[in-house]
Amino acid sequence: MEESNISLDSAELDDKKDKDTVTVHQLQISLSDILSEIKKELATNSQEIRHEIKHEMNQLAAKMLKFKEQVTEMDFHVNKLKDDNGKLHQRLYEFDIKINYLEDRLRRKNVRFRNIEELGKQEDLEQSLKEYFTALDILFNIEEEIIERCHRLAKPQTIHADLPRDIIACFVFI
Repeated sequence: MEESNISLDSAELDDKKDKDTVTVHQLQISLSDILSEIKKELATNSQEIRHEIKHEMNQLAAKMLKFKEQVTEMDFHVNKLKDDNGKLHQRLYEFDIKINYLEDRLRRKNVRFRNIEELGKQEDLEQSLKEYFTALDILFNIEEEIIERCHRLAKPQTIHADLPRDIIACFVFI
């Protein structure tokens, strides 16, 4: 009896072996089908990815070209602003020279008077100068407005405290 069980077991094993072999064979076919599908999908996906990459690269190239144009335009504007700034500095320098010249010419019209007594904060310098001229018998019509402007200077530290501050006056006819 044991022999028949062994033969049955052997037959069953052969049957199972054939079933397993078919299953392994089917698995190999299924795996090769799956692999071919994966390869097709990868090929399709890689083409799509390549297409997307090319599209993105084209867009980046267009943006880079646009940026390059903008940088060139900005360089032009910066250079123009530098030129304008240089011209403005030159004009400022010329105006400074002209102002100094005009101030110097105005100072040439000034006359300094010393030792005219200070009468306090409310003194009328024009009146004091007219009285000074009258006392010196200077011949011109004092009634006319001949003094354009006048003021006292600050007292220098080197002058004695008792001396009055100098007066600067500008006359119309000078």
